[in-house]
Amino acid sequence: MKPPSESVSKADQTALPCLVVFPKYRAESSLSLSAVPKSEAFMRLADLSFNYSVLGAQGFETLAGLVNSCQAYDFIYDGDFNHASDLFVQLLDDVR
Repeated sequence: MKPPSESVSKADQTALPCLVVFPKYRAESSLSLSAVPKSEAFMRLADLSFNYSVLGAQGFETLAGLVNSCQAYDFIYDGDFNHASDLFVQLLDDVR
């Protein structure tokens, strides 16, 4: 597939993370988004990062910087991508 020309023209632009989302699928549930404290987000991300302990201080500093610059959320959804996408667009608008 060929990428849109707008994407190609912006290939040299960088983006900074602003959200960390921990998704969980739950059949027949309504969308749920709840804030996760930074300390808990740090520990959960460290647990999910296979090379965190290998990187030592560099891994700690990198992860701490990520968590410090982002808002973290638990997200429960029923598998409906369109509803989830709408929620994330709204969330991104709120953090910008």
